Amino acid sequence: MSTLPAGCTVAAVDVRTAPDEVLHEMFTVATQIEQEDVPEPPFVPASEWVAELRADAGIQDRADWLARDADGAPLGVGHFYATRSVENRHRARLVVQVAPGARRQSIGTNLLGLVAGAALDAERTRVQTWTTTAGPGAAFADALGLLVEDELELNRLRVTEVDRSLTAAWVARAAERAVGYELVGWDGRCPTALRERYAAARELMNTAPQTSDHVDEVFTVDKLDELEDSWDEAGLPWWTLCARHQGSGRLVGYTELAFSDEEPSLGYQGDTAVDPAHRERGLGRWLKAALLERAIEERPALRVVDTYNAGSNDAMIAINRELGFQVILRTERRQGDLAELVARLGR
Repeated sequence: MSTLPAGCTVAAVDVRTAPDEVLHEMFTVATQIEQEDVPEPPFVPASEWVAELRADAGIQDRADWLARDADGAPLGVGHFYATRSVENRHRARLVVQVAPGARRQSIGTNLLGLVAGAALDAERTRVQTWTTTAGPGAAFADALGLLVEDELELNRLRVTEVDRSLTAAWVARAAERAVGYELVGWDGRCPTALRERYAAARELMNTAPQTSDHVDEVFTVDKLDELEDSWDEAGLPWWTLCARHQGSGRLVGYTELAFSDEEPSLGYQGDTAVDPAHRERGLGRWLKAALLERAIEERPALRVVDTYNAGSNDAMIAINRELGFQVILRTERRQGDLAELVARLGR
């Protein structure tokens, strides 16, 4: 790997135990990248970002590094993280971010070598990462043989621009088209009586567009426990709304919304999925419209809702466009062979 600038250091960071001050240094780099990519506020608050990072380390394998200059100012961060699921233990996700003023000094190359090496040591074989379309990392990724597999859109809904007559119409239409279905929802953790059915419903995300190396995952109640523990630790309020088939009692669709307590104008749209056997009844629109209507009524400070969509997910993108979601950032999802990447980096 290339030589670092004089005085520059790179240190491993255990995000579970590191002092808040160190994670705030990492946030300093991350927020510079966020504001470079999406200059329009609101932005994720520092304490929320730190809490989510700590919580994430409880449910995924990960390793993290922080680069600083000679004066101790943060210059870049590197992250390796990966699911612990049996089905996709081959996959490693790598993220490297370098502050705008510190690029082209081999900092990113060194950070990438470290996170890729950690992934290799963890016996992962495939790498996944993201570059902004035509951004500074695209040519670097090309040179390393990381091929574009899909596009990922960050879409934003400006709540004040929502057509309330449209959401009302979606809810009303469901009364005609979705006979035999009902909505059931909760705030925070799933009720005990629904946990097994909700865990099964979360497997519906296997039917969404996935990368070519994806293996369908089995989602158990134990996995749900771990996921909800991490959400509790992160401190984000979240709502879930499901469509229940009355004949079988199965939850055949669901959607999620999470909110920032520190930045009450900001919301996050999580997963939305509907069982293929129960589509063409307006369930997806019913779920999203009903939960959004509730958010507008009960969280008057809410101004924007952000969500990510795979560029190939035509059905969900169509629903989001109708609601008023607009693209604010396009990224390229890239894949490659991890051993080949490590060899190219000269680890």
